[in-house]
Amino acid sequence: MFIKFTGWKTVKDKVAVTKTIRQYTGLGLAEAKKRTDRILAREITEFEIPELHTAEDFLGNMKLLGIEGKMSMITAESVSVGDQSNSQAVNPTKMGFGVLEPAVNQAYLPKPIPTERDNEILQVLVSCIADNSVARVYQALKPGHASVLQAYAERMASLAVRNQIPETLRMGLFALLLGYREPSNREALTIFPLFLDAAQMLGISTSELLDPLRVIAGDSLIGPFMKFLNRSDENKSLRVMGYDRSADQGGFRYLRNW
Repeated sequence: MFIKFTGWKTVKDKVAVTKTIRQYTGLGLAEAKKRTDRILAREITEFEIPELHTAEDFLGNMKLLGIEGKMSMITAESVSVGDQSNSQAVNPTKMGFGVLEPAVNQAYLPKPIPTERDNEILQVLVSCIADNSVARVYQALKPGHASVLQAYAERMASLAVRNQIPETLRMGLFALLLGYREPSNREALTIFPLFLDAAQMLGISTSELLDPLRVIAGDSLIGPFMKFLNRSDENKSLRVMGYDRSADQGGFRYLRNW
């Protein structure tokens, strides 16, 4: 994940900022001080944080120090969008598809959020984007992989609301759409309302949710979700699709009521 700090209030404790940067990035003292100086000079400053939960903690602690940031799944410079139809086939082993095998994901859905498996799946998704291989990965995925991506999507919708991070929500929707197969995919359809509800709770519009995914993956991938949006409000509600807003020991969580 990439953290970009773009706004700040009056920062009173420069030392605390430097310590926080070192704690979450592993940078040496000299480099951490340089990054702190850039932030305080009102320069946009970016960090790469491998793990989702670490990135979220980093954002939260910097916010407490008066520094606002945002998280993205990949930098714009790392993503090129174009025709991938003539690209070489994806090597499932190289792409890390092993973490998507149902056999190693028994009872994954109800586990506490987050887990290490969440981060491992995230890395597969980020690699897919960074390697410009969205279309090839879509073709290479098996039905069993799709079921694990659906579980990941449901978990990320809950985590996004819990931590108030829209990028987590986008990654969950990206995973869900990557595993979606026409003409119908009832299991995925039942999960779509979570993303509408979560976006509302995060205060972001449908366009704000979808536009970054459109840039990365194109209109065809997000097409099923766009069709879902055409349903009546009743037919795309949490209640009709069998979910409730609830909570577990970790905080907010969507739970099935069927």
